[in-house]
Amino acid sequence: MSIKKVVIAAAAFAGLLPATLAGTARVQNSCGYPVYLWSVGGDKGVMNVIPPNHSYAEQYGVARNGGGISLKISKNQNLASITQFEYTLAGNTLFYDISAINGEPFVKDGISLTSPNGNCPKVICPPGESPCKSVYNKPNDDFATHSCSAAADLTLVLCTDGRQQGYSPRRRPSA
Repeated sequence: MSIKKVVIAAAAFAGLLPATLAGTARVQNSCGYPVYLWSVGGDKGVMNVIPPNHSYAEQYGVARNGGGISLKISKNQNLASITQFEYTLAGNTLFYDISAINGEPFVKDGISLTSPNGNCPKVICPPGESPCKSVYNKPNDDFATHSCSAAADLTLVLCTDGRQQGYSPRRRPSA
């Protein structure tokens, strides 16, 4: 079979398969200073510098070991204190959370994680709320994991102004 026939057959077959569209994880730096981001899926990723009023974006992916991805975000290059935007793809579902287990570098300025998709729960930390009630503050804060369609885009905004719409803090389960 010629290469041309193979390409035509593959293209025709691909059209019969259901399209799986992965959404985008975005980090918007609304701070007055640069922030540092590493996309980690097992190995420490390459450092990305996000200047003020710029953003970083990546299509959702899967780590080499089949697990999730962690976007580690810091005010400095040495990862001394990080906020983590973590996500895991499972079929057509995206599981996500924000973790402050390794620090709260943006607590003074606030953060918000939202999506234009109305089915994705918001994560809001108003400026100065410490610990933030909507994020992982210790490893067993399982209430902080959310899910929505893998096709939905999510945007983490750093240094919010505290005026996010629809804010209502999630209450921790009683002990």
